[in-house]
Amino acid sequence: MYRAARLLKNNVEMEKIAELVGYESEVAFRKAFKREVGIPPARYQKLEASSLPITL
Repeated sequence: MYRAARLLKNNVEMEKIAELVGYESEVAFRKAFKREVGIPPARYQKLEASSLPITL
């Protein structure tokens, strides 16, 4: 899931992430991610986006 998490941080589409990390479907990826990480991938992506440093 480390690779999937990195892809989520880079705003790669969920369907593409599922394919890249070896899942047959986006649904299977979402279920596995939630089971392993504890939160759905979309929520993880939002949390990561909100924790990015702001540069001036």
